[in-house]
Amino acid sequence: MKLSGKLRNQIKVGIDPTPLIDMMFLTTIFFMLTSTVIKTSSINVNLPKSITSDSQPKMSINITITKDERIFLNDNPVLLEDVSPIIKKIIVKDPSVPVVIRGDKEIKYQLLVEVMDRVRVGGATEISLLVESKK
Repeated sequence: MKLSGKLRNQIKVGIDPTPLIDMMFLTTIFFMLTSTVIKTSSINVNLPKSITSDSQPKMSINITITKDERIFLNDNPVLLEDVSPIIKKIIVKDPSVPVVIRGDKEIKYQLLVEVMDRVRVGGATEISLLVESKK
């Protein structure tokens, strides 16, 4: 069967975008399911920078030490003396819960050490310091 000249000129060649759209959709779904969303504290601190910083764990006890040396445990203000008993209560429920300490870079090193000691006395074994990544 011979095609007429008109019909031969009407055949169009193109790339079907459907597989590309499918792959983009599947890739988006994959990244949405495998990424973690971390809620950080709303207390403003100026974190020190580090090249080797890791991301914060998903479920954790967050301790924030502000520039004016106020201490917050999960966004609630606490006294230094109250850190150990509160940590003990939480650790009894889940001993593997990590403690993340966010300390302003201008705080005294001694205060940071005291907070870390109180966290250890409270029974926490996984203690991390949160820092900003150097870019």
